[in-house]
Amino acid sequence: AILAAQVCSQGVAELAKRHFARKRPDDWIFHQELGFSYPSGHASTAALFFGSWLVYAASAGAGHPAAAVAVALSAVFIVGIDWSRLALGAHYPTDVAGGTLFGCGWLALLWAAALHFGAVHPK
Repeated sequence: AILAAQVCSQGVAELAKRHFARKRPDDWIFHQELGFSYPSGHASTAALFFGSWLVYAASAGAGHPAAAVAVALSAVFIVGIDWSRLALGAHYPTDVAGGTLFGCGWLALLWAAALHFGAVHPK
């Protein structure tokens, strides 16, 4: 389900990039990436993929030390990927914020579907 949501979200994010057609920043640290800037596909992927594991670990292992570690690591990955896109000069801050919010929206849809169809059970 996470993979399917990821593929769909990237397709929609690509359509959004084409719609907004925002140019990338001119100053790059490593290399100039092709394509449009808004929303950040890396940020939306991080929010959806690692956010899915964060929510799953938090709900499945509530109170367990391993779950707390999984939640913390997932959060670090989300923040780290977002930061890296800014540090490399690949995106403007609003690109990353928009991508993160976009990924969180898909995560909310995925979680709602999982609850609706009984794939997970709230505690």
